[in-house]
Amino acid sequence: MKYQKEVTLVSILLGLLGSTSALAESKLCIPYLEDKQMVAALDIADREISQKAKLALDTYLNAAKMPVANVLSTLTKLDNSQSFATGQLKQIPDLYSSYSGIKGYEMQQAYHWGNYVMFYTQYKHTNGAAQLLDSALCTNLCQMSNAMERPNEVEDLASRYFQYVRLSKDKAYKCDSPGQQIVSINPTVQLNKSHPLEVALNVTFTRIPLSNPFQIGWGQKAPTVKGKEENVSKCELVSKTLFKDLINADKARDILPEEQAQFLSACTVNMKTQSVVPMINLSSRTRELVALVPFGQMLADATSTDLVAKFEGKTHDIFVLELSNLGTHLVTLPMLKTNQGYLLDWQQYGTASGEILTTAPFAKAYTSLKKK
Repeated sequence: MKYQKEVTLVSILLGLLGSTSALAESKLCIPYLEDKQMVAALDIADREISQKAKLALDTYLNAAKMPVANVLSTLTKLDNSQSFATGQLKQIPDLYSSYSGIKGYEMQQAYHWGNYVMFYTQYKHTNGAAQLLDSALCTNLCQMSNAMERPNEVEDLASRYFQYVRLSKDKAYKCDSPGQQIVSINPTVQLNKSHPLEVALNVTFTRIPLSNPFQIGWGQKAPTVKGKEENVSKCELVSKTLFKDLINADKARDILPEEQAQFLSACTVNMKTQSVVPMINLSSRTRELVALVPFGQMLADATSTDLVAKFEGKTHDIFVLELSNLGTHLVTLPMLKTNQGYLLDWQQYGTASGEILTTAPFAKAYTSLKKK
């Protein structure tokens, strides 16, 4: 159970979902992008499994008010929740002391994710009210889990889904499927492959060769150089000067922060010299965080560039490029639309769409998506 500073009294889809038993086979879809270009969905839990999860929650909260050994026994061993809580207690001996202040609680609509049952719980506490995300790992019986408290790529993606359920309930709708091109996201610990978080990417995946990444319209246009027909963007000119010509001329010379700022000004918004860019290494199918200078080098010195997907929006378009330069990477570029052309909006990597397109589950699905 996560305690958060933010207090909310939002009831999950009150009046929208209806009775649990009537929706035993339904999914709850949440659009991550406009026009349902990206939609995420989880299976809604039926009444029977929801009651088992509620029993696990009751047992856990009652035990949390007793000696520590009691509460540890209510946590599942199957995903190391018991051992994780034991480690927490060594650092924070009074970890469960606040549980005595719980005056009441109500479990909200439950959902399947792998073998987990996920749900928000509305708590009444002596210090106020809060709505927190809880989870139980279920086989024949359910036991509470703290897996969502441990930083991990797929658990973070699942938490993002529930954040959207809580904050964007007016956009939620029931569905049989979120779409055709599915990225399946399974928990770190999965006893079987049932009930993945499904993210549908409802756009066309293709392969359009580009002369370079800046051909998508990145950066404002620079004045045409006399005697040349080519009219490149200021962003491309700065990138070529800093990350290609300068390095080739003097490999030992570092690119200074004030020089990096030229690239940031010409090509980006909401990005700093310390910012890192998430991308996918297609060889290992893993997520990498790349610092500004190597990112700029990859763009300016790419030996081949293919546009493989584009998501269109009112304020932003998202481009997915496959770049080759000492290896092959999938690079997602969330672009802010401006009068001077596109500018890379670094903050968009923190959104659900930016997160999905830079993670291992998308890398795993990419090859099959490209063929459709």
